[in-house]
Amino acid sequence: MMGLCFFPRILYFGTMKQTDFILRFFLFCIFLSISAETSAQIRPPKHFVITHWGLDEGLPQSSVNSIIQSKDGYLWLATFGGLVRFDGVSFTVFDRSNSPGMMSDRCLKIFEDRDSVLWISTEQGLIRKDKNGFTSFIEQYGVSLSGDILQDKKGVLWVIGSSIYRYDGKKFTRQNFIYNDSLRRRATAGEGDFWAVTGKDVLCAIGGTIVRCFDVTSVARYNPWSVVEYPKGTVWIATNGSGILRYRNGMMKRYTVRDGLPSNNLQHLLVDNNSDVWGVGNVGAARLTGPQIITITNDDGLSDVSLSSFIQDKEGNYWAGTFSRGLEKIRSASVVTYGRQQGLREERVLSLAPRKNGGLLIGTNGGGDFEMTGDHIVRSKVPMYDSNGFTWSILEDSKGRVWGTDSGRILYRLNGKKKYYPGFSGKFLFVIYEDRRGDMWFGCSNGLFSLHDGQFKKYSIEQGLSSNDVRCIFQDRSNNLWIGTVNGLNRMRNGSIESFMAIPGLTSHYIRAIYQDGDGTMWFGSYGGGLIRYRNGTFTVFTMADGMFDNIISHIVEDDSGYFWMGSNRGIARVSRKELNEHAEHPERPLRVKSFGKLEGMRTIETNGGFQPSAVKDAAGKIYFPTVEGLAVVDPSTVVVNTVLPQVHIEQFFIDGSRTDLGRSEIPYDSSNIEIHYTALNFTDPSKVKFRFRIDGYHSEWIDAGTRRTAYFTQMPPGEYRFQVIASNDDGYWNEQGDAVMFTILPPFWMTWWFRSGVAFLSIGVIVWTVKLNEQRKTREKIRAIEKTAAVERERLRIAHDLHDELGARLTEIGLMTDFAKKGKNKSETQQHLTNIGATARGVIDSFREIVWAVNPQQDTLDSLIDFLEQYAIRYLMHAEIRCRLAIPPDIPTVPLSSEQRHSIFMAVKESLHNIVKHARATEVKFSVHVETNVVHLSIEDNGRGFSNTQLHRFNNGVGNMKKRIEGVGGSMEISSVSGKGTVVTFRISLRES
Repeated sequence: MMGLCFFPRILYFGTMKQTDFILRFFLFCIFLSISAETSAQIRPPKHFVITHWGLDEGLPQSSVNSIIQSKDGYLWLATFGGLVRFDGVSFTVFDRSNSPGMMSDRCLKIFEDRDSVLWISTEQGLIRKDKNGFTSFIEQYGVSLSGDILQDKKGVLWVIGSSIYRYDGKKFTRQNFIYNDSLRRRATAGEGDFWAVTGKDVLCAIGGTIVRCFDVTSVARYNPWSVVEYPKGTVWIATNGSGILRYRNGMMKRYTVRDGLPSNNLQHLLVDNNSDVWGVGNVGAARLTGPQIITITNDDGLSDVSLSSFIQDKEGNYWAGTFSRGLEKIRSASVVTYGRQQGLREERVLSLAPRKNGGLLIGTNGGGDFEMTGDHIVRSKVPMYDSNGFTWSILEDSKGRVWGTDSGRILYRLNGKKKYYPGFSGKFLFVIYEDRRGDMWFGCSNGLFSLHDGQFKKYSIEQGLSSNDVRCIFQDRSNNLWIGTVNGLNRMRNGSIESFMAIPGLTSHYIRAIYQDGDGTMWFGSYGGGLIRYRNGTFTVFTMADGMFDNIISHIVEDDSGYFWMGSNRGIARVSRKELNEHAEHPERPLRVKSFGKLEGMRTIETNGGFQPSAVKDAAGKIYFPTVEGLAVVDPSTVVVNTVLPQVHIEQFFIDGSRTDLGRSEIPYDSSNIEIHYTALNFTDPSKVKFRFRIDGYHSEWIDAGTRRTAYFTQMPPGEYRFQVIASNDDGYWNEQGDAVMFTILPPFWMTWWFRSGVAFLSIGVIVWTVKLNEQRKTREKIRAIEKTAAVERERLRIAHDLHDELGARLTEIGLMTDFAKKGKNKSETQQHLTNIGATARGVIDSFREIVWAVNPQQDTLDSLIDFLEQYAIRYLMHAEIRCRLAIPPDIPTVPLSSEQRHSIFMAVKESLHNIVKHARATEVKFSVHVETNVVHLSIEDNGRGFSNTQLHRFNNGVGNMKKRIEGVGGSMEISSVSGKGTVVTFRISLRES
């Protein structure tokens, strides 16, 4: 601002020539400033894809101090919040709260030995984790046992920190490094077991001894942080301020920021799967070997450039632990995206076309057209657009003319000059195409236009097109012109148009892309209907049901290896043309479709379609796709197919919601729900991992679980089972072995062998006993029949004698006995019996009334209960000649009660009244009810003889029953009594559901 304020005075006092010079100089400076600013904004595209995990994703703490991948495939992280296991989807934390044996959560280093035992170095000591759990080693010789953990060729474990310790399998003993030139020369020649650093010294283990090989301060100002050897005889040393040192053949070479390192302070070194050496530190990571030093910094997307650890997993992904921002996964980008930072000022790319000079024409939606050469993108010097900047279609023809559109007008430029073509009546130009004869074709919203010898000709619905909205054009080898519209596919042959509007299985006739392969087969991409093949006069449709990635296909490009690359609204997909043809003939054969999205380098997964030219392949084989956020470029030759099979693990077993040890094989028969949690260790893209499972003895076929990582089973019949789960990685390669667990559903006792054997023996016994009883019955029946026959004979003989000797006298006696029975005492006795029977019948009726009331659901309310208790108390006490006084409010609330509550309360009140009648000798009883919020109080007070506390034991059974009933429905009971003054029993019942 000071310079600008002072500048007018110079102009005012100087001469015109001076003023003109100063003005020019000032404008030149402004130009340089703008140019410098513009140049500063141009950055190379990102060649790495970085994914971040932090506290929000499940990490217990943000400092990831060490990372390893164990033999079983898991990633293990050392954090200040505990030891963490990661399967690519979720974190499992082991700390002092859930892992007995851990004496510290502040983990620094992790190491896995040859026996798959994990060793964790913490601030307080060393922790061992094996199949039996955790064991801590706290101090040796008064010093915390902590540092780098290493293992020599003989399997001996070493801990190297401020002190050196050797583990003999039982305990750690302190060791010292030695000075020995002979051992040092052997170590630097590649004969050592491992390398380590302590203080300012670089050490090597050789022959069971730790030998000092270098004092780094003799060649650099700073101490070493990390050391690796690769190849044998070449030692790399990272320092905390002097860059990286490389020792080879007796010579020490130093790499610093002048050589391309991001910083001279590097804490960790790694030799990756490609034999490249990496160094990481406080400003990112750097690859030291190879054609040039490659760096990864926050410009590439690192959330924290202060890296504490760095590894590469079995699939080739890099993992970086940060000091304060969690975990980062770093992958080489399969798709490189160009946008504003690379010179593309408008990122909504619509049309792409190759140039004869090897460049690329780029048309955008509102930003005009651009040209790309190599990685450099600039705005076209002669723009092919109007003031709105809409370049929906752009093409360079065989004559070197670049065609475009300007508010519906056709124009082209040649040798830096722009020319409009008169006589064009098209609207909203979507397609520009040149046929083999050199004629130009234009697809518009109002029809198809051809340009031949300077004359336009229009084709529309009147000439046979299925729609006037044309979106793609292609000339096949037979010179037929295929035209895709928003409503159907058309073929023009010898000027005649044929429409294909009845393609079997096609749900959308909006055609966006057309391609002919080397065999002459035609392929079409549709908007929502999938991929269409036309071969030998037959159409075949491939959709997501067949394994396609998306049903929207806006581009079809074939690479040099026979793979189709297709753009869609969900990303870019690659599939083998051979597999497509095989699947068309044999639908049971799967399609392995590889998809590319944000995890592969795309800034957005949506590609732009409906314009032509569009996706193109250059001479080098790279394929370019237009997207809504820039230009996406993929080099098929660099795309690596992930053939690493995912390691599958069954992690947890739940029975009725409770976690169960996987080693437990017996499950009770009445367990209604079984959950099995499993995972597959794929770190490239866990979201694409697919699972199948089955239970031998229960399933006849594999169950396709998709991406779900839990299997659920209910009410399985008793038996022995084997649960097996398999998984595929992100590229569709299956681990057919997977993991398995055995378990047994125990039968109920009535299905056990011993019960069935017992039932069988019992049944035999019952049959034998039944047969025996039947024989005895038959014998008794025969005896009774014989006795009956004899009795009949005797009776016949007696009757014969009676009829003959006493008939007259007996008839007279029978008459007298009849009159006596009618007038005798037997009538009063009969009346007494009838009275007793009547009293008993009334008692039965009362009991029956109580039972009916207890089971009637219409009585399940508080007011009904109180009303019944009131009537019962009056009636019961009246028979005992005891006066009953009631203190019951008139507005008892209609609160619902369960039948159990009503029955228990009634039985407790009944027991209390029974005790009064039986023991109290009372003349009056007061029955009171008081209702508060959610609580009812029932009080029964008599004026009987009462009792003292020492006499309470005489009523323990009755009191105990009442108390048990009331407490069983969530209530309480109190008894207060004074000898000679009566007793008060109070029931307090909560009206909430018990």
